[in-house]
Amino acid sequence: MLTDLAHERSVDMVERSYFGHDIPGDGFGPEWELSQLSGVIGTGENVGLSDESNGTAMWSLFDAWVASPTHLENLLRPEFNRIGIGVVEVPTLRPERTIKVVTQVFAIAIGPVRRV
Repeated sequence: MLTDLAHERSVDMVERSYFGHDIPGDGFGPEWELSQLSGVIGTGENVGLSDESNGTAMWSLFDAWVASPTHLENLLRPEFNRIGIGVVEVPTLRPERTIKVVTQVFAIAIGPVRRV
């Protein structure tokens, strides 16, 4: 469920050519995610963008999230007991490289998680 939502966020950023926690027309990402889910009392998100090779992109994004206090808080917050990760790869002019748009959705679930 959260993986589908995270993938949807990544796809939306690609299709509408924006990047960030604010969703045009919908507001702050974690608040939107919370409105999309039942059985959840809190959400958080990390978003990342990389044009590095597939072998290094995720490590680079992880290092960037760990270096950011607010992103690290999401990774370590013990109340977050569910996570979904969505990755979209976008072709570039360099055939050996793609742009990776990554969304991590974290949730505090109090029961079964369902999409509203």
